[in-house]
Amino acid sequence: MKLTYPILFLVLFSNCTRYILSPGINSDLAVTINETKNPTDNSKYKLYVFKLSNENLELALFDINNFSSLNPNFNKNLEKISKDIKISNFAFIIDVFAENGLEDLNRLNEIEIDNPDCIATKYEIYRYDYIKFVLLRGKRENIYPKFPEEKYQFEFQPRMANVEITELPRKRILIYFDPSCNPTHTRKIYFKIKSQKNIKYSIELSNAT
Repeated sequence: MKLTYPILFLVLFSNCTRYILSPGINSDLAVTINETKNPTDNSKYKLYVFKLSNENLELALFDINNFSSLNPNFNKNLEKISKDIKISNFAFIIDVFAENGLEDLNRLNEIEIDNPDCIATKYEIYRYDYIKFVLLRGKRENIYPKFPEEKYQFEFQPRMANVEITELPRKRILIYFDPSCNPTHTRKIYFKIKSQKNIKYSIELSNAT
């Protein structure tokens, strides 16, 4: 069975046709991801993919939320990763939501990439958390990256008695190409999440404009 995830992250969709997910990432950069699985297999994760380049890529890589204490290895290697990515000048960031919360999220530590056009395709997995505010009157939802707190404190602090706050832990997968690769030769990227090996995902680069 082949499923296609919608390219819009509807939980963040308000009354606009365009949304900003986090620094450097907005709905205009969303790419469709396909999921292939058996009818008996249940997906543990929902994935939303964004293709980034130039300034958007720089903003997303050096987002303050990436420098969490939960991401020591990613932080340490970020300068080198950034230099590698500048050669091809694009990368995919996959925002991952785990259906069963932290238990499944913590199992997401490795993926297997099948990209015969470029065997040196690389990836990094790191934590990226959000905060959700629900106004109890009207049930209006707003979701923000966890940091900087000033972004949402100014709006919600005066109304805290009428606001329900929930932390939304997520992970992100950064997929990029080694400088030895020519990404223009790559048509699709296939990958599996090791904690659910029977489900295969594909990103079509021809649709990633």
